[in-house]
Amino acid sequence: MKRYLGAVLPALLSVILFGVTVFGFLLPEVESQIIAKKREMIRELTNTVWNILATYDAQVRGGLLDKDEAQRRALGRIRALRYGPEGKDYFWVNGLNEVMIMHPYRMDLEGQRLPQFKDIKGKDLLHAFVDVARQHGEGFVSYYWQWKDEPGQLKEKTSYIKLFQPWGWVVGTGLYKDDVEAEMRAMNRDMSLVGAAVLLLVTLLSGYLTYREMRAEGERAAAQEVLRQTLDKYRAVLEASPDPVIVYNYVGLVDYVNPAFSRVFGWRADEVLGGKIDFVPDDEKEATLAAINAVYDHPDGLLSFESRRLTRDGRARNVMVSLAVYRGDGGAPLGMVVNLTDIASMKRSAEALRESEEKFRSISANALDGVVMIDPQGRITFWNQAATAIFGYAADETLGRELHPLLAPPRYHADYVKAFAEFGDSGTGKAVGRMLELVARRKNGQEFPAELSVSSLQLHGQWYAVGIVRDITERKQAEEALRQSESRYRTILETVPYSIAISDLRSGANLEINDGFCLLSGHSRQDALGKTALDLGLYNRPEDHLTLRDQLERDGEINGQPVTYRAKDGRLLECLVSVRRFVYAGRPCLLSVAQDVSALRQAEREQARLQAQLQRAQRMEAIGTLAGGVAHDFNNILQAISGYTQLIGGHPGLDQKVRRYAEDIDLAARRATDLVKRLLTFSRKVEPALQKVDLNRQIGHAVAMLERTIPKMVRITTRLDPDLKAVKADPGQMEQVLMNLGTNARDAMPEGGELMIETQNVRAEDLSPGAACQLTADEYVMLRVSDSGMGMDAETQKKIFDPFFTTKGVGQGTGLGLSIVYGIIEGHGGRISCYSQPGQGTVFEICLPVADDSLTEREAPEVVTVRQAQGNGETILVVDDEAAILDVSTELLQGAGYKVITARCGEDALEIYRTRGQAISLVIMDLGMPGMGGQRALQELKRLDPEVKVLISSGYSGDGPVKDSLAAGALGFIMKPYRLGDLLEKAHLAIQG
Repeated sequence: MKRYLGAVLPALLSVILFGVTVFGFLLPEVESQIIAKKREMIRELTNTVWNILATYDAQVRGGLLDKDEAQRRALGRIRALRYGPEGKDYFWVNGLNEVMIMHPYRMDLEGQRLPQFKDIKGKDLLHAFVDVARQHGEGFVSYYWQWKDEPGQLKEKTSYIKLFQPWGWVVGTGLYKDDVEAEMRAMNRDMSLVGAAVLLLVTLLSGYLTYREMRAEGERAAAQEVLRQTLDKYRAVLEASPDPVIVYNYVGLVDYVNPAFSRVFGWRADEVLGGKIDFVPDDEKEATLAAINAVYDHPDGLLSFESRRLTRDGRARNVMVSLAVYRGDGGAPLGMVVNLTDIASMKRSAEALRESEEKFRSISANALDGVVMIDPQGRITFWNQAATAIFGYAADETLGRELHPLLAPPRYHADYVKAFAEFGDSGTGKAVGRMLELVARRKNGQEFPAELSVSSLQLHGQWYAVGIVRDITERKQAEEALRQSESRYRTILETVPYSIAISDLRSGANLEINDGFCLLSGHSRQDALGKTALDLGLYNRPEDHLTLRDQLERDGEINGQPVTYRAKDGRLLECLVSVRRFVYAGRPCLLSVAQDVSALRQAEREQARLQAQLQRAQRMEAIGTLAGGVAHDFNNILQAISGYTQLIGGHPGLDQKVRRYAEDIDLAARRATDLVKRLLTFSRKVEPALQKVDLNRQIGHAVAMLERTIPKMVRITTRLDPDLKAVKADPGQMEQVLMNLGTNARDAMPEGGELMIETQNVRAEDLSPGAACQLTADEYVMLRVSDSGMGMDAETQKKIFDPFFTTKGVGQGTGLGLSIVYGIIEGHGGRISCYSQPGQGTVFEICLPVADDSLTEREAPEVVTVRQAQGNGETILVVDDEAAILDVSTELLQGAGYKVITARCGEDALEIYRTRGQAISLVIMDLGMPGMGGQRALQELKRLDPEVKVLISSGYSGDGPVKDSLAAGALGFIMKPYRLGDLLEKAHLAIQG
């Protein structure tokens, strides 16, 4: 009975110990281990996400991605990550500036700065994350947050956060306390069920064991003796065996394990002897039990099968299980010997071989490159589909055939034979382990460039070669296209007339420049490369650099921005600058193009100046035309006034008082006539009498007159070129120019000063472009008249040549002085310009063309007296549309002994001449009449009588119509308003021929 109690009592004590251990010690320890394991899990998960960010940052630093694109991709990957039993656990990203960068369940908060975002306990969440990140770089933070994707529920949560310093991001993930507690409740429930099952099993087993103990007590002693004898006999063999060996008795308890068992599975012999070893996986237990039953039923008592067994630390090992039943003298089974052979290495080798073969077939079949294997004799033993596509041969056309006659051009066959011989001996050669480019041949005979990589493989003691062949025709074409493109790019870069620079986006250092940059800036390539525009001092205003940078950041590009550059030699260059971002040599760069528009801007300014001059010339022309027309009409009126006055003054017996009145009227008419002459001079209706003129002599005469008329406090000095060339000019008009300029200078110096008159010879090419473009001759004489007076502002200078413009007070000037000078100079084919500043005096520069050799100085004309001009009854036809002029002319001519016929228009004059032409000695005709006009009437008179004598008159000077009339046969010209004596002289000379 005591023996039986010895069998039952340990089982009952085991049950009690199991309960105390599980519920008193094991479960609390497991709970703490689960919490620790969960915390370790979220730490590892956070590190995984941190590694994702590090991968993208490496691509940014390598120039493969820019930072914005890398961050966008990283956030996309992290947002999609989920884990946990329901697939709802997630990751989030905050910034060190407390901005919510990414949260998959709170996208409404993304992009917001949340410095005061609190949980229900009042904790500043983002502030807490940032504190841990700044102080420790990583760590755990506990707080309350929404339950996964349900914002309405708040649960206690512990998160692990880690700082990604390069981007200033804080990444993290967490676990909810409710998840851990739910897992612990499930474990307690499972352990309770297991405990109850164990109690039941132990109770049943105790009863069974008691029964078995009573029945088998006798047999056990005999079996143990047999086993002892057997073990003693084979102990040395079992202990030396490399395979684990277990000896079980008939009831399945371990009687022996060899050292190999302890070494492989981890249990010591004293831990398993007398008990059972629970190392059969659940999915193998049924098969194992079937095998045990089968081996006991098998006559031979031998059985082997593949299975798996667990080591003490839970690792599964693939083993070959060999069972052998040992029996007693009566043939009854006493137990079983189990031999466990580790077949994991064999399985791994077989699997690796199978996978390797599968991979090789898959890679070979799907490779884009041809794969060819060659035996030591150079015969093809493997040929994949890509090789067929490249060379045109099917596999059955190549296998077993020599390689080089098929695939190599004949000129290379000898080289292939030599290379194969060397390779067959040692598995080495020039091609082995290298990437070669060579010429290959297709089935159709076409040669093409190929890339070959050769490796050696030893099989059965012989060397085989494996070649990877790639058709690089397209690559070669692309390389050639790239070379041509680069050549074109380089040609364009170096030939375009612009400055082009490629600079690093971050540092601004020049990476590439063209010749245009060197030409524009004056810096050599050696000076400019590696330096910034600021280093080179390229900006005239350094703040322009900041303006361009701000515009580039705002608009993304710059198009034609005006910038002033300073060249190395100090020249200022007006440029238009355009800038674009692009990737060059794997890094972000700027392409800057600058066009030097200095000449264009100068031309535009010159064009604007010339346009202003043209507008002034057009304005002056219009005013001149108006002035000429007014002068012409006024001259007709003055002619009548002057004529009548002269007739009154010449009347015999006239009262002296009346005569004085007539003389006053005549004097006023002469003054008006002088004013009209000024207008005609300005409007260039007075033709200059051009001749060779010594300008220095004219200046001498003018200075003598000026010294008598201007105040003594104005000092007149001259600086005259002694070798001055003669000019083509009208002496009288030149004298008027000098007098007008001198008078103008006098008025500019009311307190006195200096009047300087200078002359010099110049050529048109020596003048400024703006001045030279207005001149047509090659040689000129420069007349410069300057004063030290009050000067003028720019606005006044624009108007000084306008008629009737004056800065003097009312009654102090007519405003015609400078406009007359302008008209005279323009009429001489010259050019006048003015330079002045307030308080700096004024300079007038006049260019007059040099006289050619065909001109001479004119002699004074023959003077005819009034007495000599008396007529002898000749008939004169006077034609004029003004009745007063006809009346005055008739009375004067008749008083001088002429017969007079009058006509009011050209048509009447022709009619009269047709009927009485033989009696008419002279025709005096006005040019400016209504109807056919004087010039047309002259032509018709000449047609009627080529010998007709015609004297023409006009309110204009010798302008175009006058010249045309003289060329058409008129004998002379008299300008209105003329003196009656002048008319008689002209008429006498015309009649006398």
